[in-house]
This record gives sequence, C-alpha cells and structure tokens, in this order.
Amino acid sequence: MGIPLQLEVDAGIKEATYVLEIEKEIPRAAKMNEPSFSLRSADEKGCALIYNPDKWHCVEFYFFEEYPTEFAEKRAGL
Repeated sequence: MGIPLQLEVDAGIKEATYVLEIEKEIPRAAKMNEPSFSLRSADEKGCALIYNPDKWHCVEFYFFEEYPTEFAEKRAGL
C-alpha cells in the first residue's frame, strides 16, 4: 500500500520503456519532512514518489524512453 505524494509526467510518458526504482527509508520523527525526488535527468519522461506510512518508506520511480546509462553506470561503480 502506498500514497502517491508527487507525480510529474510529460507528453512523452507513453514512449517510456524503462523504469528506474529507488527505495528510501524515512527516519521516524514527530514531524516528518516531506520526501522529495533524489535524481533529475533531462531524459526522464516522468517520475512518481510513493510513500508507505506503515513502514516509513518511500519509493521513487523514474520513466525513460532510452536505457538510462548515466544511472546504471553509477550503480555498477563504473
């Protein structure tokens, strides 16, 4: 279960064939700071931020038309 906090899409979202998923833990606090997107790319066709209040966890989704090599290389440590 999740609550969509932010959704940003452009007209090219229909052409997106790749999705990058990033999971983040949210530190427990009496007053939570609103989660935000951690990446930005000129090539993304859209992004969504989903919050799970039961687990203090959020997931970011980034949608791309082409394989996002800039992020794949960072993850692989290249």
